[in-house]
Amino acid sequence: MCIVLAVTLIGVAYAFMAKPVYQASMMIHVEENSPNSSKNILGEMASLFDTKAEVTAEMELLHSRLVISRAVDNMRLYIDGHPKYFPLIGGLLARQNKQLSSPGVFGIGGYAWGAEKISVPVFNVPDMLQNREFVITAAGDGQYLLTESTQNIALKGKVGVALNAATDNGNIELMVDQMAAAPGAQFSLRRASRLAAIEEVQAMMVTEQGKLSGIINVTLQGQNPQLTTNILNEIGREYMRQNLARKTEEAEKSLAFLNTQLPQLKAQLEQSEVKYNQFRNMHGTIDLGEEARLSLQQSAAAKTRRIELQQKRTELLSRFTDEHPIVQGVNSQLREIDNEIREVAGHIKTLPTLEQDVVRLNRDVKVNTDLYTTLSNTAQQLRLITVGKVSNVRLIDAPMAPEKPLKPNRPLIVAVAVLAGLFLGVLSAFIKNRSEVASRIRSISKRCSAHAWSMPPSRIATSRPRSSNITRNRTRCRYWPRPHRRMWRSKACAFSAPRCSSRCRSSKTISF
Repeated sequence: MCIVLAVTLIGVAYAFMAKPVYQASMMIHVEENSPNSSKNILGEMASLFDTKAEVTAEMELLHSRLVISRAVDNMRLYIDGHPKYFPLIGGLLARQNKQLSSPGVFGIGGYAWGAEKISVPVFNVPDMLQNREFVITAAGDGQYLLTESTQNIALKGKVGVALNAATDNGNIELMVDQMAAAPGAQFSLRRASRLAAIEEVQAMMVTEQGKLSGIINVTLQGQNPQLTTNILNEIGREYMRQNLARKTEEAEKSLAFLNTQLPQLKAQLEQSEVKYNQFRNMHGTIDLGEEARLSLQQSAAAKTRRIELQQKRTELLSRFTDEHPIVQGVNSQLREIDNEIREVAGHIKTLPTLEQDVVRLNRDVKVNTDLYTTLSNTAQQLRLITVGKVSNVRLIDAPMAPEKPLKPNRPLIVAVAVLAGLFLGVLSAFIKNRSEVASRIRSISKRCSAHAWSMPPSRIATSRPRSSNITRNRTRCRYWPRPHRRMWRSKACAFSAPRCSSRCRSSKTISF
């Protein structure tokens, strides 16, 4: 009974003193890139062997440091600051108390028993002091004391004011944004490495809901339900942002290039228009002949193609080298256009000087106008692509703060403890009973052996058993327990002293 009670009490104590663990979850749907694929028989047969490689890739991206590191940095998960609780029962009592408490045990120790909290947005230490426990002691009036026992560090600071101090191991930077505690209360502060914080978050479970469903289920466990939900929310937002950025990356790069070129082209267009108007005002209106107009159109078209080819060559050089066949083809086209421009320029030189100036100014205006209009339209289209691009993943179920802990399962733990106590109690009782029986057997065996050896030889030789003992070949021992009094033996056997069922050397039996 004592064993059953002890094991049950241990199970109950663990069930109520263990820190609760909460689980938050979110669900993401990964859509196919080509939803309007062909519906012919070949397309239907191919869908039978679809392995949903996109879902597998997205699951690995959710685990990647590209996504997790941004969430860790935004949430500053490498900084761990919490009140110091009394061992075993301190955390349980603090969860029940919603007010500030008097720190320590009879004023000694600085343990928190209530709703003490601290917010530390900045805490940078040298690499040697990472994963070391620092202690912040509230001193009243917004003051605090930062200490570390192994390196004998003791620094004073104030809430809301950045603390920068130089130590033998390097600089320490600390910013306590908020601290709610009575004077003397202590907080445990630890600065983990960034990689360790990332790997801890990467322990979240990412699974596919069903087979080839395209639904990803992400779960994360933690002791703080609100913090666990916020971490999962940040991971979801960062993952969605990264996915959309991948889709619009090319359009954004092109748009950034055009945004730098458009102001320059606009300035060139305005300058060419000013020169053309000044020339016309100075020399009056001039009607160009048909030949001049044709030359102007040909030259403008050639220069426009040259600018377009130059832009294309610039884009290709960002991905290929000069020896690439595509780049060499563009270079060949540029040389042909340059020859065409030179030929047209040589033809225009044959025109009268006045007409040459008019053609040149009008050509500059037309080329700059066409180029500026084309690039403006392209930039507008890229803006529409950037804004209207839709990601192929969407968040179906956003994380919500869990209300009940996932573990420990208190009823189950208590039930298992009771069953384990009953089993151990029965087992101990059985072992105790067997040991007592074995002890009694050994004691009786010794007494029977001593009685047999104490008989004189003449009595052993002349003694005759009763007829019933001769026929049934058995004897009774008054020293043996009742269930074990009858012991069988053969007529012809060697005398064995240690047994109560002593056997004689002759064919005669011995009766005690």
